[in-house]
Amino acid sequence: MFGFEAAEDLQEISHRVSRFLEKNRNSVILVDGLEYLASRFGFDSTYRFIQEKVYDAVEADVVLLFPADPKTFNERERALLTSELRTLQ
Repeated sequence: MFGFEAAEDLQEISHRVSRFLEKNRNSVILVDGLEYLASRFGFDSTYRFIQEKVYDAVEADVVLLFPADPKTFNERERALLTSELRTLQ
């Protein structure tokens, strides 16, 4: 059975993802809800979260997937995301 825990802020989510990465090295991890995070915590905070998790993923030899609809982001935000993440079609 799957559990559910609500996180109140982006820092808490970041810590949970980091702990998960530590325990699941050499994995592929899907982090869904990028649009929600950006709408709730702001794009700039979410972008810093992505940068930090990408760095953590490289250290853990993990592939992180962040599915997102590019239409939900403005041109600047899309450019920043593209500079940090590889786009898959």
